[in-house]
Amino acid sequence: MTDGAYTRFYAKMIEESRFVSKEATNTYTMYQRSKEIGVWPAAVAAREFVLVNYFEHHEDGTISDTAFSERTKEYLVAPKAGAIRADCYIGGWTLRPIEGGRHTEMMIIIEADIKGMIPKSIIKFTNKE
Repeated sequence: MTDGAYTRFYAKMIEESRFVSKEATNTYTMYQRSKEIGVWPAAVAAREFVLVNYFEHHEDGTISDTAFSERTKEYLVAPKAGAIRADCYIGGWTLRPIEGGRHTEMMIIIEADIKGMIPKSIIKFTNKE
């Protein structure tokens, strides 16, 4: 879960994801940077987040991740050129086994201030199911 190398397999819009530090049991600071989208003049700069993530494996087999931006952790990762540092107020996902564990249901939610101007066409493109 904390190995950012696997993120690119399930999150196509993520350019970089990596472990920064362990904070407590099941709690980690992570860094994520999205890909730049589009081509000038409709290009949208990459967004980056420094997130505190809490992971839990529940008795029913569900795995959950709760994340939020923590300003006191931002110094751990210097801002990258070309990326805009954004805020995640609260976010996360759950992976829940269904059909006797033969399939997995994923739910993801996020409330974030991604800063800057984003054209509606780009938002629709990135929010496809």
